[in-house]
Amino acid sequence: MIRIETDKKTAKTKHNGTSHSPSTLSIYMDGSGIDGHIGAADVSPQVSGIMHQYLGSDEEYNIYAAEIAEFELAADIALSSPTSYTKCIIYIDSQAAILGLNTHGKQSG
Repeated sequence: MIRIETDKKTAKTKHNGTSHSPSTLSIYMDGSGIDGHIGAADVSPQVSGIMHQYLGSDEEYNIYAAEIAEFELAADIALSSPTSYTKCIIYIDSQAAILGLNTHGKQSG
């Protein structure tokens, strides 16, 4: 299930009001650029999982590419987590990345 909140305030309220069972793994994703470089990072507090990936310069990559790369990092965290986690919730701040993955087979350009 994919859920996209309408605005940042609503998303934060929903996140802060959500309680998860001990069998739920939460993964937070963020892609960013700084000083001409683009990267992706994922964090899961339950398993102290931190993964990051350097993509390259902002002349070769953009933030959208980093946001997409995060999904592979999230999958790596989820797959390497203990089997006691039976559900995984991924938090991402890029509607474009979510919608892009949800409409596979429809490429632009």
